[in-house]
Amino acid sequence: MGKIIKSYFCPYCNGNITNTLLEGYFGQCEACDEDFLRIELKEAGYHLVLVRIFAGEYEKHARTLVKANSAKEAHKLALLGQCHADPEDLQWEKDGVYDLHGEFFYKVVNSTPVSNKDAEVLLKYF
Repeated sequence: MGKIIKSYFCPYCNGNITNTLLEGYFGQCEACDEDFLRIELKEAGYHLVLVRIFAGEYEKHARTLVKANSAKEAHKLALLGQCHADPEDLQWEKDGVYDLHGEFFYKVVNSTPVSNKDAEVLLKYF
């Protein structure tokens, strides 16, 4: 088993790519055992996600920078990052997630893809 290459994901199953090198290949998916050339892999990108937080009569917004395979995954990770309860205790709805038995509700307002260069600057100050 090789070391996981954190910035690459399998285009078939989104599994982690390891640096287990076979002749002519860049890496191998640890989930489905597919072998890949570097050009075949999806590189995870950064997304700046704006989350609206509802707590009773109060409402506020939070921005978070996440690294994910897709905007959909970035949204889920941003919502999970705001939640207090364990992921299995959350109530997922079409437009967001209820936390702590409905005490909080989180929903994604928008997200913006961020270049790796810009993400480096943001990560430096977040």
